[in-house]
Amino acid sequence: MATKEGSLPPSPAPIALLDSDNDGVMDNMDQCPSTPLGSQVDASGCQFSCLTRFGTTECIANLPAFPWPIPKPSSYLTLRNNELPHVSKTSIGDMADSLEGILAQAGYSEFRYYNLPKGIAMVTKLERVDEQGEPFPAPERWDINDISASFENFSLAQLMRVLVGAEHGYYRVLVFVLVEKNQVIVFGDPFEQEREITKFVDRGAINLPEKFRQIYIADDFNLNVLVYEMVRKRVGTDAEIYSSGLSVKAHLNSTEIQL
Repeated sequence: MATKEGSLPPSPAPIALLDSDNDGVMDNMDQCPSTPLGSQVDASGCQFSCLTRFGTTECIANLPAFPWPIPKPSSYLTLRNNELPHVSKTSIGDMADSLEGILAQAGYSEFRYYNLPKGIAMVTKLERVDEQGEPFPAPERWDINDISASFENFSLAQLMRVLVGAEHGYYRVLVFVLVEKNQVIVFGDPFEQEREITKFVDRGAINLPEKFRQIYIADDFNLNVLVYEMVRKRVGTDAEIYSSGLSVKAHLNSTEIQL
């Protein structure tokens, strides 16, 4: 509406939005208002490498951060409590121990743990499989230019360099993601080139910190299984991310993993 002088009334003063710790999340939305400068944070302003005690800003324990959004896998599956008859679900530690035991029966022996918003990720060792997802018999399944010797400093960049010198064929990594039910898993773009894979994994923890292990689960968490598949078509060429079209259940059945 115009004033008597014919001019428009003044606009209301803009509301000031502050970001006191300069992490990209405004103070009115920031649940961790004092994160160190340059920290990688989630939508709540909390560092991925620090799982906060629910409802507070108290850090439970530190773990290396898993990429977020999660790079789109070849296939994935969400499993609820009633779909996990062989998995203990009392606490995160019980579930991790249970998963490790089930995977050990299927031949897996090394795992790495990472932090996610409101959850954790457990990554298996790289394995060689056939086109139908059937693992090679040991030692060929794991003896990929002795990648196990360097697994302590495992990275996808290193993994792909190893694959360049490995036999042509198919390879797989399984990722088990345990997150709160109300945490929506966000997938980013799938990998297309080798240089993109270097962003996938940095370094994981061999064991879960005790404070993680004690977190009670009950019915508050879902288990998501992600499968990342790679193929090396010819000797002397880079490995590529690909999708065989196999479902997660087909991968689990081919490896005799009974969750």
